[in-house]
Amino acid sequence: MNKKILKILEFGEITKRLSELAITEPAKNEAEKLVPSGDFDQVQTELKQTLALADLLRIKGQLPLTDFKDVRPSTKRLGVKANLNAKELGNILLVLSLANEINSFLEDLDDEKINLTAIDSILDQLDVPDLLFRELKRSLDYDGEVLDTASSALARLRHDIASNEEEIKDKMNAYTKGNSSKYLSEQIVTIRDDRYVVPVKQEYRAKFGGVVHDQSASGQTLFIEPEAVLNLNNRQQNLIAKEKQEIRNILKHLSGLAREEIESLNNIATALTQLDFLQAKAKLAKNMKLVSQF
Repeated sequence: MNKKILKILEFGEITKRLSELAITEPAKNEAEKLVPSGDFDQVQTELKQTLALADLLRIKGQLPLTDFKDVRPSTKRLGVKANLNAKELGNILLVLSLANEINSFLEDLDDEKINLTAIDSILDQLDVPDLLFRELKRSLDYDGEVLDTASSALARLRHDIASNEEEIKDKMNAYTKGNSSKYLSEQIVTIRDDRYVVPVKQEYRAKFGGVVHDQSASGQTLFIEPEAVLNLNNRQQNLIAKEKQEIRNILKHLSGLAREEIESLNNIATALTQLDFLQAKAKLAKNMKLVSQF
């Protein structure tokens, strides 16, 4: 079917409405690319699948879906031995969680009231790799934030970072609130070069020792890391560097587990996209008061 006929039929309006009813980014993209098919068997199959989702929507309600990103760029990188970043792994966790939620959602359906045979082949793809799911779930959240529970080493490092930072702040606050405050241009603690510093009036530079990290435009204020906190700041930077390395180790481990499940991850994401796409069709059919007859 050529573009002129599609324009006359206002097919673009249909795909636009369909895309708006889809929940996930991959299904929205699928809807926007939709074109009519001349294959009778394919059309009949897709009508039966849409009918199954329409029945499911009417009897059970909407599938527990939320937006996720296409996993194929991530699985492609896994395939060439690259490690994923935390956001990519968080997206994979979301995809696996959605698959589990849909499996639970469909568990107690009454087969006599609703026939899902038409989408059995799609549902069969929602087989979640248990080890990968468990490791992802304890290691990060959907946004890619690496959790303390990812490893005992990470938990210990973060505890030490927080404790050391508290000690630094206590010492720095003593400068802003104690006798030394009169030597400051402002009674604040700030950061320069990832180090805690105080803004010292230029003429009192010798009162603090330590290291000058910056100065104001006028040169009247120096941002000084006092000698008394040098070792604590050094320790903080060392702890932070170790934390970053531990996170890299965790992401490498999780990427290795995901690499073993590339096919499964692609299949699950494709199945979720298909279900969302079919559900969008069912919603559109309901909105337009459409019926299917075989």
